[in-house]
Amino acid sequence: MTETEGTALLNFNSVCGCAAGMAKARAYFPDIPPSSPSMAFFKDGELVWFMPRHRIEGRSADEVSRDLVQVFEEHCA
Repeated sequence: MTETEGTALLNFNSVCGCAAGMAKARAYFPDIPPSSPSMAFFKDGELVWFMPRHRIEGRSADEVSRDLVQVFEEHCA
């Protein structure tokens, strides 16, 4: 996460939500409430997309992957 050029996808999957709040990676997006599982997408060191737990749980892997594909197409193409 120290790179400021390019893209990065950060995935969280802590055992409990309280652990997500203590994750050191939280410093990269302090204004977003802790959520686990969750995903964060960075471009050139800036957070450009975040998927919290409520957008992951209860959805199929295909539904979540479509969101990821859209983010990659928007920021990596």
